[in-house]
Amino acid sequence: MFNFLIIFFSQYVLYLVAAGVFVWLFVKRKNVYAFIIVFAPAVFNRLVVTEIIRLFVYSARPFVALHMTPLVSVSQREWYGSFPSGHAIFLFSLATSVWLYDKRFGAALYALALAVGICRVFALLHWPADIFAGAVLGIILTIGEITVFRRMHYA
Repeated sequence: MFNFLIIFFSQYVLYLVAAGVFVWLFVKRKNVYAFIIVFAPAVFNRLVVTEIIRLFVYSARPFVALHMTPLVSVSQREWYGSFPSGHAIFLFSLATSVWLYDKRFGAALYALALAVGICRVFALLHWPADIFAGAVLGIILTIGEITVFRRMHYA
């Protein structure tokens, strides 16, 4: 049962969170700019910032460094892309964006983001520092990005 929870949180909760935020935005905000403000920082931080950092920081995943089998399958191309955690940067960015609009829902997303990060450590996909860096980057970058959006009168 414990392995099932680790696998579920490591692999699938990210998609459930994104879908939940999408539904929340549709029901509560009904504004295309809100969709952009909430999702753009998370997507940008995951697809651009994370990959730029990975170009310069070599970090083998724990299962590679420890010569163990991970709980979830990882393509060989991703064996050395541990730092920072893309899941953490995306989920903490999303939680921060939502928290700026709705503190209660944002706090729940922070808890889920932390749970995903912990499970990814237990699944041997990340080191704790990978999760911590992803969380810090996700929060700080998102606050900065949304501040810029607001100054440009987009939010």
